[in-house]
Amino acid sequence: MEKRVQALVVFPDGMFQSQTAQIVALAARHRLPAVYGLREFAEAGGLIAYGANVATMHRELSASLVQSAWPDDSAVAPTAGGSGD
Repeated sequence: MEKRVQALVVFPDGMFQSQTAQIVALAARHRLPAVYGLREFAEAGGLIAYGANVATMHRELSASLVQSAWPDDSAVAPTAGGSGD
């Protein structure tokens, strides 16, 4: 009895991401169910992707860094004669 690969798991890695179309095509041609670590593989026709949304993570990190670069307005005491008197 010949042993064959029964499934494919592709981890989120730059090396694999640069070959997205080729990997998805090979999995489809060999009828291998595949789970990918990046959404781009599923968007390219892969079966399913499971993992963090990298674009959202980068966007949230950027917003957090920008926010921490500016002092919190609530920490500044109002000046004399300002509104609120």
